[in-house]
Amino acid sequence: MATRRLLSFLEQNKVGYRLATHRTAYSAMRTAEEAHVKGAEMAKSVALMVDGNPVLAVVPATMSVSFKRMKELLGAREVSLLDERKLDEYFPDCETGAMPPVGAMYHMEVVADSELEYDDRISFNAGTHKEIVTMNFQDWRRLVHPRFAAIHRSGLGELTI
Repeated sequence: MATRRLLSFLEQNKVGYRLATHRTAYSAMRTAEEAHVKGAEMAKSVALMVDGNPVLAVVPATMSVSFKRMKELLGAREVSLLDERKLDEYFPDCETGAMPPVGAMYHMEVVADSELEYDDRISFNAGTHKEIVTMNFQDWRRLVHPRFAAIHRSGLGELTI
């Protein structure tokens, strides 16, 4: 179970957190609503393939990832969603689409949108569609070591998720 693995990882790294259970929700905004968390504080993890390598892009639930910006930032030729059939391979302990934005647990680089830096807290799926973790943003930053950039969609015509 992802939740147990995630909580163990946080505890081993001496990071405080709050675990909350809510009704099942399959989108980040719906999860935020169910858990009574601001959409800007709720982090959405998007699994990408960047030139053949898996990368976690993390944006607020209120935003979408810009493939164009990811390509520019990473100097990549190709950016696409990780094939949903391969999510189990990369995130074997998570429900499909509920992966936490903790790349170290999955041997992945994390690229986070700079908009996340405006909140003192961050909330995210704990590997299921029924549980979220909320923690201090600076603790998450220290633990995850994400690369920050404006990776959210800003206009029409961009391929986004």
